[in-house]
Amino acid sequence: MLDLDQSTLSRSYVLDLGGSRYFSERPPIADHAALDLRMRSGELAPAIEIPPGFARDIERGDPVQIGAWVGGAMPNRAETIHGYVMAMHQGWLVDMAVHRLGMNLASAGGIETRYR
Repeated sequence: MLDLDQSTLSRSYVLDLGGSRYFSERPPIADHAALDLRMRSGELAPAIEIPPGFARDIERGDPVQIGAWVGGAMPNRAETIHGYVMAMHQGWLVDMAVHRLGMNLASAGGIETRYR
């Protein structure tokens, strides 16, 4: 994780994704140069970048973009990692909607991905 915001909300995001059973958490990434070096060396498969102003923009209702860096040396593996990262991010959004905004998502329906 490269957390450029260092807010309570960004740390919550880091803890939620870092605690996933799908990935092993590594020491935090210091900057973009370290991100590039650690991705190139193969130490990191995915790396998540949280932008500065993350919490502020969410509080304002402004759109926020989080970077998900995935090594593409093995395309099938990269697609699998992409899917896991997207699912974890979606889970965090749902958790935020339920616990922070008090939304009831039980009747919202959902999408299930199935492969043949």
